[in-house]
Amino acid sequence: MPLINVFAFKRLFPATLVAAFLTACSFSPVPLPESMPSRVPSSAIKSELIAHTEVLETLGILTQVSVGSAQACGLLRDGALRCFHGHSNPESGATFAHATSGREFACGLRDDGTILCWGNNLHGNVDAPEGRFAKVDAGKRHACALDADGIAVCWGWNKDARATPPWTTTFIDIQAGGTHSCGLTQERALICWGGQWHGQAVSRVGPYKRLAVGEDHTCALRMDGTAFCQGNNEFGASDPPQTSFTQISAGASHTCGLTSTGEAECWGGGASPSTSTKFTSISVGMEETCAIRMDGYAECWRN
Repeated sequence: MPLINVFAFKRLFPATLVAAFLTACSFSPVPLPESMPSRVPSSAIKSELIAHTEVLETLGILTQVSVGSAQACGLLRDGALRCFHGHSNPESGATFAHATSGREFACGLRDDGTILCWGNNLHGNVDAPEGRFAKVDAGKRHACALDADGIAVCWGWNKDARATPPWTTTFIDIQAGGTHSCGLTQERALICWGGQWHGQAVSRVGPYKRLAVGEDHTCALRMDGTAFCQGNNEFGASDPPQTSFTQISAGASHTCGLTSTGEAECWGGGASPSTSTKFTSISVGMEETCAIRMDGYAECWRN
């Protein structure tokens, strides 16, 4: 779906007409409390998995790592980006403040707030909008970003309206998943849009402090750090432990969290790390999980 330049639209038409148009076209899902059941059975298939671990010291000291599907990238201290396990790096000399990996493509947020995307552009997911933004996140075949005012913009594959965020809502965080997208509002509510067949895009009242949007499930951290998940639970990705986490990341069939002391714990169809290493951040992809160790090197593992 092509992006609509709202600011140009406002200049061409009267304010009353613009307001009526935006109201008619916007989507404002009503958040529900967690006690409201989704369409996912609580039972899950779990298994004891063994992780195969790889330490990527050749990448150098990283400040961030992002894992997608057939694509992973690490951000160096100087803002340079090194992508591995997938497609090529961005244009030579480009530096970033943040990076995010999708399915065979990636996006980076430059220091000036502009977005650069590269890789497979099958659905227009590399065609980032112009302007300055505060956040960007790449999903499977689409991506979403927030401007400085918290207004969401998405681009790429718009099946099930996964790339059509609500225009009347402002967010403090946003993530694009495989089949849907979600954002956290100023009131810490979880607002989602897109594919709904597993109950992955049910909006919730919260409050939440972090969110993690996977292939077709969604997780969020409550204010006490415990995790709430919804959506596809075939392998237990939506069945979190009663652990308090400071970070959370969701992939295809598994989810991982970091505790306050840096331990990684994963649930669903993906293994936890085979070592007792402590980490500062974590990123879950389709099959692989990577985290940054205390020494700044990336450690990745898969089943």
